[in-house]
Amino acid sequence: MWSLSKQLFAQQIEPDKMNQLRHVRYFKNAAGIHAQMEFHAQILRPKFRAVLDALDREIRPLGIGAWDVPNGGYFIGFTPWRAAPSGLSPLCQEAGVVLTAAGSTYPYKETRPTAVSGWPHPAPH
Repeated sequence: MWSLSKQLFAQQIEPDKMNQLRHVRYFKNAAGIHAQMEFHAQILRPKFRAVLDALDREIRPLGIGAWDVPNGGYFIGFTPWRAAPSGLSPLCQEAGVVLTAAGSTYPYKETRPTAVSGWPHPAPH
């Protein structure tokens, strides 16, 4: 029964496969995907730069944590050096910063307390 179910699943045309087909037809090849990613990077690069500049200017002098400078990734990860106060999340939300659960951006590594700001795009160069 398992092998028949697996075979039938592979033969079904589902919404995700149709979406994949749309992407192939739209982008045509890897160069088309790279061009679109660069277009997005040009829009988002200044946003990443603004966040990193604010961290350097406002947080670094306080000596309360460290952050990752992404190189082609989706997130700026912040690791506090002490446990973050419970009021951190509401303050971040008020400022428009999206937080993920601690360690969720590192699913295959040891988890660590992390506040993460992320956008779905390539990071600045």
